[in-house]
Amino acid sequence: MRRILAFDPGFSGGVAYDFLGQVQGIPMPVCANELDLVAIRQIIELIKPEFILMEKVGSRPNQSSVSTFRFGEGYGCIKGLAAGLGVSLRLVTPQAWKKV
Repeated sequence: MRRILAFDPGFSGGVAYDFLGQVQGIPMPVCANELDLVAIRQIIELIKPEFILMEKVGSRPNQSSVSTFRFGEGYGCIKGLAAGLGVSLRLVTPQAWKKV
């Protein structure tokens, strides 16, 4: 069975994974108004995915600079965790995953 982990990297995003043939989802781990990177690392280590899928994102119109920075910071942290743990990361556009 393939082990795939998927992230919607926003603070109100989530984590999805295949568990015994069924897709499960949980809210993005957040602690004290920051992404909980320790919890995200633990999820990656627990699932031991072949690769991680993450939404390829950019800034959105009418989004404040503070909001854009925080979103980008979380996006970069997840990319860094994947690289640090030696897990391949594949970026997927919203159009591609919504089509599926």
